[in-house]
Amino acid sequence: FFFFLMIRRPPRSTHCISSAASDVYKRQIYNSVFFTFITAHPKSIKIWNAETGKLESIFRNFKKEDITSVAIDKRERKLFVGDSKGRVYAINIKNGAMMKKFANHSNVTSCLVYAGESVELVSCGWDKIVMVHDDSPSESQHDSRSKLSLHTEQVNCIVLDEEAKLLASCADDKLILIYNMSTYRQEVTLKGHEAEVKACTFLADSLCLVSSDMNGNLFFWKLTPPPVKHKLITKIVNSYANKGNITDCYLVKAMAFDGENDLLYMGDTRGVLRVWNCEALMNKIKGVKEEEESKTFMTGETSKKGSSSKELVTLEGEVWAHKDEISSVRFVKNPHCIATCSCDCMAHVWTPQLKKIGSLILRHDTNFKLKVPKDEWLRQQKEKTRQVLEDLDKMKEELEAEKKESQSEEKDKPEPDEEKKEDQRAPEKTSKNLC
Repeated sequence: FFFFLMIRRPPRSTHCISSAASDVYKRQIYNSVFFTFITAHPKSIKIWNAETGKLESIFRNFKKEDITSVAIDKRERKLFVGDSKGRVYAINIKNGAMMKKFANHSNVTSCLVYAGESVELVSCGWDKIVMVHDDSPSESQHDSRSKLSLHTEQVNCIVLDEEAKLLASCADDKLILIYNMSTYRQEVTLKGHEAEVKACTFLADSLCLVSSDMNGNLFFWKLTPPPVKHKLITKIVNSYANKGNITDCYLVKAMAFDGENDLLYMGDTRGVLRVWNCEALMNKIKGVKEEEESKTFMTGETSKKGSSSKELVTLEGEVWAHKDEISSVRFVKNPHCIATCSCDCMAHVWTPQLKKIGSLILRHDTNFKLKVPKDEWLRQQKEKTRQVLEDLDKMKEELEAEKKESQSEEKDKPEPDEEKKEDQRAPEKTSKNLC
């Protein structure tokens, strides 16, 4: 249950206050293994305690160029980094040591995603190329598995759905391309945007894809199931009404989706964090019958709580989260929270109802308190250990059974001396018979 938070816009400051690094936040990631938040800055990587919000470690001096994108591996021990020169490399999340280098882009590396099942890292850049890298542990450095150069302008964002093995990329050529990760081939091109497409994300197991462009438009595309595929279902405009009834539209640069509650969180260039209810949209896509099947087009300023059931996407709440554009929004399933970072040199953690939990700052936010699931993690680790021990016991029993079986087979075989005696007696019998 959400409430609208009407907050007056704070004044823009001309300098950054003492925050997590006194510099711009590029991205943030939650590490569920070490219970930490990872924030990426132009010249450093910082690790924060997720329970207290205190700074634990800083990694610097990777390269001279600015860090532009980050991603984490499936085991959450390795951090992949892309920079403004197009380089892509991996570091150890515990000590910041360089682990591996990958094939480079010829321009800025704009986005990274990791495919844990296939052990692949996917990168895109301003050189119009999407690269698939091999992250298998056989070698320290790899060439790319595949280069997908189908865009005609710089690629801004890539998103991956591992279960469906689908990859989506959006670019300044106003197109969204969908690839099959099993074959590395393009499956479809989504057209409709009239401006550069800057961000996109999958909703609920590839049933829907949402994309945003420079004009503040957000398009919702139906991808599956058949028979109707790759269809524009609806669109909304991220807009605000001013005093003179003049509507201003702002680009949405970051999005995150809560699949359990069908909630879409968006951060825009105005610094506002919004949450949209997509339950009606997801029901329509999944084939649930509704009273009215007509499509609706709505704008942010007209959507209100308790709006008509015809609307497929409704605004549930908003908060003025940052003083400058929001560069990243991350939904954390457990602990249930939203993490945002911005060009105002601040990173905040929010409840799903958009109430501020605290900030990641150098001087430490004393109000920061987030309950992390350590007990559940320990239980999961114990369960994994128990399973491993059971598997080892089964393997031991199988080996012992095989050993006993081989021993019994050896006992049943005649001894070599007896075989020789029988072989010697055989010619004697044959000679007697001949006589």
